[in-house]
Amino acid sequence: MILLSGGIFCLSSWIGINNGLQRLSKMVGWGAFLLPLLVLIVGPTEFITNSIINAIGLTTQNFLQMSLFTDPLGDGSFTRNWTVFYWLWWISYTPGVAMFVTRVSRGRKIKEVIWGLILGSTVGCWFFFGVMESYAIHQFINGVINVPQVLETLGGETAVQQVLMSLPAGKLFLAAYLGVMIIFLASHMDAVAYTMAATSTRNLQEGDDPDRGLRLFWCVVITLIPLSILFTGASLETMKTTVVLTALPFLVILLVKVGGFIRWLKQDYADIPAHQVEHYLPQTPVEALEKTPVLPAGTVFKGDN
Repeated sequence: MILLSGGIFCLSSWIGINNGLQRLSKMVGWGAFLLPLLVLIVGPTEFITNSIINAIGLTTQNFLQMSLFTDPLGDGSFTRNWTVFYWLWWISYTPGVAMFVTRVSRGRKIKEVIWGLILGSTVGCWFFFGVMESYAIHQFINGVINVPQVLETLGGETAVQQVLMSLPAGKLFLAAYLGVMIIFLASHMDAVAYTMAATSTRNLQEGDDPDRGLRLFWCVVITLIPLSILFTGASLETMKTTVVLTALPFLVILLVKVGGFIRWLKQDYADIPAHQVEHYLPQTPVEALEKTPVLPAGTVFKGDN
């Protein structure tokens, strides 16, 4: 699976952002939406819908308590394996995602990028996890699959497989799930490879892409990292620990980035009223053409003398 995903994102990186990564992103976006939608349709629709709505209500009501829950009376395994791990998992994405989003969001307002990332990722996670986990709960309640026992004895991968196979045309759903996961991994690795190539390129001009050969080099390096972990026989817990250890220094880098971003905004726009900031933002070619004054024929510019 890693080799297949690596081959896909190596090819995508070689083709470029517009023809490669953009298509992968659209494919994984539609796949991540259509797969749970089909599960919602063919599965227990009413139960899944009620479960998602109830979960959103509980999360909204207890968000602060759940976020700060440390399990002081227990062993803290749930907090470590889920809450903290999930936080650090997202933090580990920040170096690559920040630069990549900046590259592909040129011309958009800052608030559009922020709301797009926050709402897009949040609603997407709610929908995907809500549908899949609600269906798994339904199968457990009705005695079809003992999901907790499978998780404890055989692991999460086997549990996902058995849950998907319990659907009508389960093999097709399992194949679709694997396809979405492979393309998702490929699109993310392609973005990381692009970011690493851009970071390691000297004097890269704004709007330019790093060299294809350098992008391909980082694709190969990124593919070899998980392969080396697998060949050493490392467990999933080892990989989780690796993610946590990697994310901790990124947390410091993230704080530095946020501070630098605020400082640069103050330097550039501190003396400009909010309603005038848009006049200083980069314009699209069409907007720039519309705002360009038409000068009479024969006008002589100072630089032409």
